[in-house]
Amino acid sequence: MEKETEILTILFERKVLTKKDGSIIYTYLPLEVLRGKEHNFDGTKIFSTPAKSVRSLRHVENENKNEDEHTFEFNYMDDICNMDEKYVYGFSVIVDNQTPSDIKKLYDWMTDDIEEIKQHTIFHTYKDVDGWCKLFVTVNDLNVNVDPANYYELQDLMYGQLDDFSHDMHELLESNKERITMPSFVVTLDPEVKPLFSNEIYDVVSKTVICQDEQIKRVATAISKNSCLTTPPLKSNMLICGSTGVGKSEIFRSIHENFGVPVAFEDSNEYTASGYKGKDITEMLLHLYESADGDIEKAQRGILVVDEIDKKAGNEHEVFTSAVINSLLKMMEGHVYTLNTNPNGMGGDNIEFDTSLLTFAFTGAFSGIEKYSNTRRSLGFMSEEQKQEQDKVTNLYTEETLKKYGLLPEFLGRCDTIITMNDLTEADLIKIMNTSNKSQLLLYRDYLAGRGIRFLYDDKTIEAIARKAVELKRGARSIKKIVETALCAANYEVQSNRRFNELIITPETIEDNKKYILR
Repeated sequence: MEKETEILTILFERKVLTKKDGSIIYTYLPLEVLRGKEHNFDGTKIFSTPAKSVRSLRHVENENKNEDEHTFEFNYMDDICNMDEKYVYGFSVIVDNQTPSDIKKLYDWMTDDIEEIKQHTIFHTYKDVDGWCKLFVTVNDLNVNVDPANYYELQDLMYGQLDDFSHDMHELLESNKERITMPSFVVTLDPEVKPLFSNEIYDVVSKTVICQDEQIKRVATAISKNSCLTTPPLKSNMLICGSTGVGKSEIFRSIHENFGVPVAFEDSNEYTASGYKGKDITEMLLHLYESADGDIEKAQRGILVVDEIDKKAGNEHEVFTSAVINSLLKMMEGHVYTLNTNPNGMGGDNIEFDTSLLTFAFTGAFSGIEKYSNTRRSLGFMSEEQKQEQDKVTNLYTEETLKKYGLLPEFLGRCDTIITMNDLTEADLIKIMNTSNKSQLLLYRDYLAGRGIRFLYDDKTIEAIARKAVELKRGARSIKKIVETALCAANYEVQSNRRFNELIITPETIEDNKKYILR
């Protein structure tokens, strides 16, 4: 028996993500809100909307059009008999007997919500062997089972305060042993693309970049998600703020070295708008193409790291610098650039570079940003707790202070992930020298061991290096310079044709590189 109901509903595009062990995972991209009739044939649902809506249904192929009825027809997203349908509907609101003005308000409300829905991931698991089908939405790091017939339930998850019922959700997830947690890597552009796992990125990078654990996790999360997206609206671009030598670039260098992700490191000061003296920003894409060894598909999913972005802030009166930001905005939004593989334009091949899925990471120290922050040091007496609170660099790099510093709101709006690096203390620098796999002392120890020489130093020596690095105010970057200077005289002897068994340095060596023991 047929039952007909007038509804407002959301049209989704469904994509098959992966098949494994008899399970299929789908994801859903919300397209638009439609008004029409839901026909229920003994449990089988079909939604029809007038063909005059064809102008708004620009995403839909003709096979969804019923010429006889002058309608577009779509299957219900939870109908396991029609899981091969590309366009489906779900999360509906019944509008029978409502006034036109109320329906219009609800339509506008739901249309606005689509942008919020896109910030979450709606995905489906279907196991044809066991015949079960479950729909989940990712929200607040949880995968919550939802009913596609209930729009208000989805809205509550997006906007509601989860504190009030998070306990119930956790109980649901714990009790539902069959639930499928969707890993971030299942959305792939190509089956041959190797997925990047956030935990593996963290495990590797945290062995190199020390004392930035939460920052590495945020970068790893963004890159892991971006590496497997097929829909640009979900892509994350990063703005990484922090003092010189805290590891901003080293995070991405480690990712490139260990995971083979194409990365191009660019200094924004070298670039100007087209027509001015300096490099054109499209050269950045060529460098990324070269980093990918000429693999354009790989390059388009690489990482573009643009350093010194703070030098492009606050230059409204210099057209050639503000124009660089505007050019980057266009690139971040997603644009296809025609590039010649020969920078001189002679004899090279033309390639099409699509930046839609390219990850952008902008870095900068933003010297002097303290004067724009409400957390500046105040005169008078403060408790130790107040001092610690004011010293938190996290409070410096807010969207408000970055705007005051001179970054365009449009630029900040496209950098959805703002990461603040920790300033490095003397204790942090000591930890870096003792544990980082790029510690200059540890690298020298291994190098000298290969030449049959034991390299010895004590804690006092490490502390002396750390103190000097703090004085230089260049973070971990200072360590290499200090160690190289301290070992300069000893290295001359080490590199000679004489044989030695042991090199000992002390705090005195850090001040005078001739005071070492080599025997």
